[in-house]
Amino acid sequence: MAPSNPIVRRTLLLLVAILSPTICTDSLFAQSSRLPASSTFADESGQSWEAEMLELRGRVLRLEETIADQTPDTFSISRLPKVDADQTIHELSRPFHVAPTRQYPTMKIDGFLQFDSVWFGETAATRMAYGDIADSTAVRRARLAASGDIRPAIAYKVDLDFAASGHPSFRDMIVEFKESPLAGDLVVGFFKAPFQLDALTSSKDFTFAERAPFFTFAPFRQMGIGAHGTVAHEAATWSVSGFRNPTDGFAVAQADDGYGISARSTMLPWYDGDGPFLLHVGFDYGYFSPGGKTIEYDAKLSFFVDEEPGGSTTNIPPLVDTGTILANGVNLFDVELAGTFGPIHYQSELTYALVNQIGGPPLTFYGGYAQLGWFLTGETRPYNRKTGVFTTVKPRCDMTHGLGAWEIAIRGTYLNLDDENIQGGQLNSVEFVVNWYLYDNVSLKFDCVRGFITHPTEGEVELDICGARLQVIY
Repeated sequence: MAPSNPIVRRTLLLLVAILSPTICTDSLFAQSSRLPASSTFADESGQSWEAEMLELRGRVLRLEETIADQTPDTFSISRLPKVDADQTIHELSRPFHVAPTRQYPTMKIDGFLQFDSVWFGETAATRMAYGDIADSTAVRRARLAASGDIRPAIAYKVDLDFAASGHPSFRDMIVEFKESPLAGDLVVGFFKAPFQLDALTSSKDFTFAERAPFFTFAPFRQMGIGAHGTVAHEAATWSVSGFRNPTDGFAVAQADDGYGISARSTMLPWYDGDGPFLLHVGFDYGYFSPGGKTIEYDAKLSFFVDEEPGGSTTNIPPLVDTGTILANGVNLFDVELAGTFGPIHYQSELTYALVNQIGGPPLTFYGGYAQLGWFLTGETRPYNRKTGVFTTVKPRCDMTHGLGAWEIAIRGTYLNLDDENIQGGQLNSVEFVVNWYLYDNVSLKFDCVRGFITHPTEGEVELDICGARLQVIY
């Protein structure tokens, strides 16, 4: 039977809340909210609790005098704090204020815009190989994403690109189960398969305008399931995935035989906590059996690079292209080396693609890059130890307090799509960039690249590209 005295009920509820941390706070709040909030209570007999408190204090004072007379040198209740009856009754009569539970689902809206303007410098040989490539100005990316938590351990993300082919096209469309007991963080949906540091770096965090041409080998975004986590106090990461292949920009995979897997492991043999010094190494593996038994590798240079081989969202043609290859499967191997040393950062990768060709000999294609950058204003390129990738640069002094952050970098790339009966061409390049980070979320990029191309019919040709980009993150 529940006690009828309001103060006794309130005290018991408080003790239960302290001794039982699993109690439902909504239930506790509901019970406490039914208690009267007046400063004077009465029991069933109508006696005033205020009068009882005064009488009780009188008894305590009389007891203190008695004890003081008996043991004057050892004990005195008068040393205890005095009780203010009015204040005590007021405190006990105050209603409980229980912090409201978090409401689910939560939502955060973010995204970014990239505006590109590009100029092409062609030679006569380049025009013979690719035709007249017109200068271009366009919105390169217009991303809008909603992310949050469905429950305390279940997250989601819905990411769209309104400037991509299809207008809009899906980017990350995932549900993530955090800290699952057997598989770290478990991800289901349309996401980047764990392969290549350059591929996993967000496009808003590029040092150069686009990923290196060897990116054509990456499985990239596919529909599937994956898991990832960290070990050794975030000194190493691991990630695995299984996916359908190929998946288009609308997260649709329609093939009876298109399946793949990929795995990535990274380590930090040397790092200074979250400081400016670290050495990153990574090893990646992938295998997929292409849907429809066909694959294609192609590449552009620096600006307006497509995310799916064989696709073209602008009038800029691929500079090297294998065309359609009949294949049972492809093995992919990648090695990563990167790091920071104060304001200096470096990064390089090498990928091999071993193709099991149908009706022809096995094929080996490969590519990679090496880059070196320097922040003239002293910043360090941020690194996320949970994911093993570099993240968004934040200037030490933005334009409100200084000149923002200034960065210069140089990159060399190479890609070989020639082997046996496939002559897709070779593409090497040297690229230089100047980045000006005005604020945390506003930056300008000035990028120039010269490409050295071995064309299957025109031989050695060169192409110069210079462009600028304004990026705004919101």
